[in-house]
Amino acid sequence: MEHHFLKVWNAIEDKETLPRQLNNVNVMEWEELYAKVHEGDPEFADYIVNSIYSGDAFIFKGAYTREFLDRLKEKAFAWGQKSPSQFHKIFDGVPDFHRVVDPEIAESYSFKAVRHVYYFFPWNDDPLGFNEELYQRIRTLKYIGGFDFSEYETNIPSNGIIDRFVISHFPKGVGMIETHSDPYVFQRTIMVAAMSKRGEDYQSGGVYFVNKNNEKVDLEGQLDVGDYYLAFPTVQHGVEPIDPGETVNWDTMEGRWWVGFYTAVSNIVPDQDRHTGQSIQLDY
Repeated sequence: MEHHFLKVWNAIEDKETLPRQLNNVNVMEWEELYAKVHEGDPEFADYIVNSIYSGDAFIFKGAYTREFLDRLKEKAFAWGQKSPSQFHKIFDGVPDFHRVVDPEIAESYSFKAVRHVYYFFPWNDDPLGFNEELYQRIRTLKYIGGFDFSEYETNIPSNGIIDRFVISHFPKGVGMIETHSDPYVFQRTIMVAAMSKRGEDYQSGGVYFVNKNNEKVDLEGQLDVGDYYLAFPTVQHGVEPIDPGETVNWDTMEGRWWVGFYTAVSNIVPDQDRHTGQSIQLDY
């Protein structure tokens, strides 16, 4: 089957024209997206790739059930309670691990993100039993980005490019991500699914994108548990602080959660050659 999405990306993508600001927010049911992608309709490929590259964000409703994500959240939290916070560079044999990134540790990253983050790699033993369930959706999103459905799935760090699943918990009172852009070379779309809902699991804060007027546009209010949001990675975005002023407790499940997917450059590649995210300073 001809890869219509890749054909469109090859025609329009240029490092001089990468989108930086949000254009529009489009909403579509996940089942409709899945059907259109797998039908191989070139008109749809042309529409969605050009839309993403214009700076549009998409929300795909109902990709996962709340029951599945609630179980995943509970399993991740319990798994993290059994071992200390750790950090590992991505070399062959790297284990699954979790790290509490408090405000002090967050300063050492390319952009500030305060959260409890859980890293899972497909070559390990899938301790929470979710890899295939997540990959069933991720393959569709990869294909939209111009990659093969299973590209990089079997890679290990010595191959240079790897897949990883990331679950992030943003505790009340401290969780946030500053405005930034993400790497795009090996992943042309942000892939994040909401595991919690504002107004139920927390009261304020959440994901935003920056528009052409340098304004933060809230997406969080449109998200339900199980929805994916997607945009070109260089479109500026971040997470407003979750329930600022609340008592911070890293040992509870309270707060905002999401599960994301990333195709990343391993540490076998020298630091100066690795494609990473960048902090963006907004002028107000």
